[in-house]
Amino acid sequence: MILPDNGKVVIIDDKINDVIELMSGLSSEKVPFVYYKDELGEDLPDEPLHNVRIVFLDLLLIDDNRPLVKNVVSTLISRLKRIIPENNGPYILIYFSSTRKIYGKAFERELNKKSLKNYKPFLSLSISKPTNLEKVKAELHLKFDKFKSFKAFLLLESIANKATSISVNNFTSIIPSDDANIDKKLKDILYQTGEARIGKENFAGLSNGQKIKNSLLTLSSTIDENFNTAINELDFDEIIFEPVAKKDTSDEAKGKVNTRLHIFQNLSSPIKSGNVFKITNNKKILKSMLDAFSEKHEILEHVKPQLVLIDITPVCDYSQDKAYTRGVYALMIETDKYKIKKGEKSQSFFGFSPIFHIDNKTQRLILDFRYTTATPKSEFEKLKLKLLFKFGIEITNEFQTESAKHINRPGIINL
Repeated sequence: MILPDNGKVVIIDDKINDVIELMSGLSSEKVPFVYYKDELGEDLPDEPLHNVRIVFLDLLLIDDNRPLVKNVVSTLISRLKRIIPENNGPYILIYFSSTRKIYGKAFERELNKKSLKNYKPFLSLSISKPTNLEKVKAELHLKFDKFKSFKAFLLLESIANKATSISVNNFTSIIPSDDANIDKKLKDILYQTGEARIGKENFAGLSNGQKIKNSLLTLSSTIDENFNTAINELDFDEIIFEPVAKKDTSDEAKGKVNTRLHIFQNLSSPIKSGNVFKITNNKKILKSMLDAFSEKHEILEHVKPQLVLIDITPVCDYSQDKAYTRGVYALMIETDKYKIKKGEKSQSFFGFSPIFHIDNKTQRLILDFRYTTATPKSEFEKLKLKLLFKFGIEITNEFQTESAKHINRPGIINL
């Protein structure tokens, strides 16, 4: 059984002696946890925790010999809301009490209400008291036989935490811990790594916050390598999957996966490689692209694809503060609103993105490499285009590579 080892375990019980064995077991397995015991909940955090994965919860948190069911349930729900954020993601709820028949079923019914869907656990089970980690692991092993996929995601989260720790340790250990000037020397390392990212002249003019960001971005490049190494060294025999036919995965599900892999809503800067902008005032380009696309494809009459501009400027150009922004125009269209004409093949100057789930629709971006642009940054900023979202570096690199196939120094070579 894979247990989270990065502080994502919560224990709520007003009687510490009932969970002391559980705590000891978690500690021996190097699993950090947080413990709350106050009957009135006064020791709960001011804001919910992030990414909780396992909650151990005592059903009876009310000091009353015969408490009303509704009071017990409302107390439990209020505890969960104080600890788990609405966007927490999947978690396992393990509640223990000798009174499951009285309170447990009522609690489960309450959690199944639509109004509490953001707090509903991925998996729940009841364990009698007193409990220990071995009993919990045995019960989870039985339950997890039906949810092998969740094991993989728990493992992913754990590896990511370890990969970050390795990077921190590797860089901070460059300076011996007993060095009297360790803080100054580590600051020097941070400064130089940031400076190496964008050059001395550009780095010197940045604010302190921007300098730190560039330093951390340089150091973070090692996390991916640590992450990949850790994955390759693991034995995954415990997680077994049956082959899945492609037809069993809907386009909507594929689009959502691709969206989480490649699209980000980090819209902090309007000038950044991978940014996608909405274009509303260039009917000439839109008409030209639609006319060319319609030669080989059928588009439903009422459909109006959205014209967008994708920033495909190489990251190094922004780092070196070069004075222009490169872009390519694209049509954003729902995948079921067009199809290739029989016997036809798409023109070579069109590039097709994977399918994505954007604005609650399954859509694809169709890039037209005839309309690749280079605009001075000062002029681009004046356009004040609406930023929709940002593509990740991997897919942006693919767009850049595809664009390069169509362009040489004199100009476009493939129409």
